[in-house]
Amino acid sequence: MKIIEFEGGQGSDSWLIWRKSRITATSASTLMGNSPWKQPIDLYNEMLGITPPQEQNAAMARGSALEPEARDLFIKETGLEMIPICCESSEHYFMGASLDGFNADNNCILEIKSPNEKTHIMACEGHIPVYYRDQIMHQLIC
Repeated sequence: MKIIEFEGGQGSDSWLIWRKSRITATSASTLMGNSPWKQPIDLYNEMLGITPPQEQNAAMARGSALEPEARDLFIKETGLEMIPICCESSEHYFMGASLDGFNADNNCILEIKSPNEKTHIMACEGHIPVYYRDQIMHQLIC
């Protein structure tokens, strides 16, 4: 794994450029045909700049707003310090991920989700949506 640092961090112009040049964990479920929100051709068009990237919707904004609080709660509950990082695969240069948390000492990652009530109940019952699993598997490969 290669850790990538950006001036301005995640969300910066350099981060956005990097994301356009990599297959990211966010794109994994789309490429696998498992995204309920986007088709592979939509991702292709976005990456080539043919269509603009999806604007942040209310669900995405909610997830971004809750992420720091959720990470802090995870740290408090587990005692594992988690630092958000960006990384790419050392073996597959085109694969990248923006991790919600990484702990080098324990070689573990954190992916935070703030889903709607239906998806939350499913997760509590042990049913993780395939589009989340695709994303996490991509992160583990990176």
